[in-house]
Amino acid sequence: ALDGGFVLIAVRCALRRALFDGVNWGTDTVLEETLARAAEAGYSTALLPPLQDIDRPDDLAAWRALRAAASGSGGGGGSGALGFFGTDP
Repeated sequence: ALDGGFVLIAVRCALRRALFDGVNWGTDTVLEETLARAAEAGYSTALLPPLQDIDRPDDLAAWRALRAAASGSGGGGGSGALGFFGTDP
């Protein structure tokens, strides 16, 4: 994510819980720490282009505005996780 964390982790094998134990969650070093732990454990990693994640209510408002601009529809739709949780207009 743009804030130093991550949006998604995809795996092809079992992960060790220790990969995430003791990570300084909520800081701008989450991704860096997790990648270092993965390398120490012998995992290979690849990164996609960074995205904005949704951590706080203001982040959700910014995401909705970006989505509306990209779709040209003004947002809405109620699909996916936001629709499931009733937060999508």
